[in-house]
Amino acid sequence: MPGSRWAFWKHAEASEFGVTRYVPNLVEQIKVFYLARGVRRFAVAGNVLRFTRGSVLGSLFSPLAAHRRQRFEIRIEDTGQGRTVRVRCEFLGIFPLLARESFQLEVQELEGFI
Repeated sequence: MPGSRWAFWKHAEASEFGVTRYVPNLVEQIKVFYLARGVRRFAVAGNVLRFTRGSVLGSLFSPLAAHRRQRFEIRIEDTGQGRTVRVRCEFLGIFPLLARESFQLEVQELEGFI
């Protein structure tokens, strides 16, 4: 994920889980999951989904993780194990207070949704 001049304020986190290759419309399911959570600047390029949420002001003044400036990148990768693909979720946010817990919870919710 691209960095910025404010790198010392940023927190990066990554998580992944495996799903069966035969899940229909996996990219579309991930898109529906995140669009329901108020993301912006959603882009899909093949098996990569990118989007943002929150704002810099939310990062400074809101205690809620969803209001903090965040960038996400989700990749669907072949594992080379036949029936399984890996969903890799990467997160980059400002001021990581509680960011790790909320990111991990959201990835778990995504896995349950799929």
